[in-house]
Order: sequence, then structure tokens, then C-alpha cells
Amino acid sequence: MYRFLARPKWIAFTLTVAAAALGMLYLCFWQLGRLEDRKAFNDLVEERITQPAVPAAELLALPAEEREWRTVTLVGAYRGETERVTTSGGYLLVTPFGIDGGDTVYVDRGFVGSAGTVPEAPDGPVELVARFRGIPSAAGSVPEAAAYLDRIESVPDEATVSPTGLPTLDDGPHLSYAIQWFIFSICVVIGWVLAVRRSARPSGPSATADRDDPRSIRRRHQQAVPWQDEPPTGRGSRASKP
Repeated sequence: MYRFLARPKWIAFTLTVAAAALGMLYLCFWQLGRLEDRKAFNDLVEERITQPAVPAAELLALPAEEREWRTVTLVGAYRGETERVTTSGGYLLVTPFGIDGGDTVYVDRGFVGSAGTVPEAPDGPVELVARFRGIPSAAGSVPEAAAYLDRIESVPDEATVSPTGLPTLDDGPHLSYAIQWFIFSICVVIGWVLAVRRSARPSGPSATADRDDPRSIRRRHQQAVPWQDEPPTGRGSRASKP
């Protein structure tokens, strides 16, 4: 009955279905892996932003991966020109900041809209509370080895500049994507099964002859169910009482 599965076109079809199902399962588990990475990232950020602020010099002595997202305090002055880094709807203002008696770091002072005025950095001494960051792509020409910080608040305040906020700390769409890919893979397999069953059904003159054969008719009557087949009629059948 299923010898047709050995035909070249069915072999190609089956291999295509198998590849599609396995590919979708791979994408399902890939999304689950991304979900775990997202959860680990969220846990790291939440842990570090709740730690108390410390002087910048203390964290600058640590490797970059250990100080990211930590909150620091620093006193110094802005030095050099502000770079406007284009982002969605406006600019990030990145300005070199010299720590009193220490190194120069780069501070993302915040966001201004594209239609707004870009303010110059404050002159003179500035007290900052900032958050250590890595070197994101939005950092423009910041040297790779430089420390990069997001301003949280400052004295004097920059009322016209909005500090850069934290990333969204949620699980994202990865779980729903994983479920979708799993369902798609199941649907592909079910479609293959239905195609095989349909192709396995007898067709043509032989199938017609089989349907008209008295033994086949008798067998169908014996298997009849009320909502699908008519009750058997003829000799030997009992008439149903009203």
C-alpha cells in the first residue's frame, strides 16, 4: 500500500519535509537559548544597578566586564568637544570628562530631539552620578579602550538633556517565537501524514469496482454509524420500530 513512498518524488518530498521540520525545531531551541541569555542579562543588570554608588576610581581598576552597569560618583570637568551621535529621533551627546586627579572618561550626557537645540557641556567643576557601560555602537568615535558612562544626574543639572535610561528588562518575544516554530514543525509533519494517507487510498477503475462489489457494500453496512451511513436494508435486516 505504501510502496509509492519509494518513488523518487516521494523520497524528495519526504526529505524536504524532514529538513523543514528539523530546521523549525532548531529555530525553536535557538529562541529558547536566546531567552536564557536574555534572562541572564536581566539578572546581571538588576543585580548591579541595585548596588550602592562608589567612586569611579575604585571601579576603573576592575576589568570592563566587571564594572558594566555599576553606579559611580565622580568629580571633574568636561573637556573637549561634544560629539552628536545620531540615534532614533535625535542625538546622544557624548563628551570627554576629566576626573579630578585621574583619567579621562567619556560621558553620554543624554538625549536631545532632532528638532531641539544641542546644548554645550557645562563649564567648570561638575559632580556626576553615572552608570558604567560598555562601548555600544552608538558611542561614535569613543576609543575602544576608554571608559564609557551614562549620566544619571549631575550638578549643575542639564535640564534640557534627558539621561539615557536602562534597557527594557523583560523576557522579550523569544518564548512565543519558540512556541510558534514548534507548532509550525508539527504542522509540517501532520501535512506529510495526511498527504501519505490520501495517496494511499485506492483510486481509478479498481477502486470503483471495489465500491460496487457486494461484499464491500455488506462490509460497509456492517460498519455503519448512524450519522454517516444509511442503515442496512434488504433481506435479513430488521425494520426499526417507530
